[in-house]
Amino acid sequence: MDSKFTVIILAAGKGTRMKSDLPKVLHKLNDKPMVEYVLHVVEELGFVNKVIITGDGHHLVEAVIGNRGTCVLQKEQMGTGHAVLQAWNCFAGLNLDVLILYGDTPLLTADIIDGFIKDYREASADISVLTTVLENPSHYGRIIREGDKITAIVEYKDASDEQRKINEINTGTCCFRSEVLEKYLPLLKPANEQKELYLTDVIGMAVKDGLNVRAFLTSDWQSTMGINTREELEFTEKVLLNRNKIN
Repeated sequence: MDSKFTVIILAAGKGTRMKSDLPKVLHKLNDKPMVEYVLHVVEELGFVNKVIITGDGHHLVEAVIGNRGTCVLQKEQMGTGHAVLQAWNCFAGLNLDVLILYGDTPLLTADIIDGFIKDYREASADISVLTTVLENPSHYGRIIREGDKITAIVEYKDASDEQRKINEINTGTCCFRSEVLEKYLPLLKPANEQKELYLTDVIGMAVKDGLNVRAFLTSDWQSTMGINTREELEFTEKVLLNRNKIN
């Protein structure tokens, strides 16, 4: 990959549901903090510019990251859009592509990201969203599409009964042209109960304006899993152990 890409890893989660004071991304899988797995994939693909958004316990995360990326503190956790805004100086005016990853998705593979990036570039997309299909998509945002183009991402609470039957969901991993982020991030408003700024609202505005917003589907739903609980942590450890046996 070339240096025209900036990777932003969102790693500010408190880990409240892990019932721990340790930042979520530092919980260990097979003796390695989960954020290490994400960093390894990014490094395997040769990305040069890496920005890690930290939150509570940021000094602990910074110690693990070391000189492998630039850490930027999100002092208040006010949503994914707000988190990306903290990295503004790392992409604004630089004519970059921006890949958004999450520090709590340690199963994501280099193969999936590589295919995702290639599709984004070949399609000359303005935004691309990594999607997957779940048997029980529960609270995830649903993907509404025409062909490969996304026409909407509908949050579960806003979805109609018909839309809730859709099994294709937004994994959170996405790519943007930096100009798109520069245009729409400052327009975000906290129009929700949590008073948070959501990155999905950037996608919604871009769709409304007729930009090329693309969906890239991976059938490997396990690789897209975010970890929020100790049960999910245990499940992920088993998946990693099975992968190691196969390899």
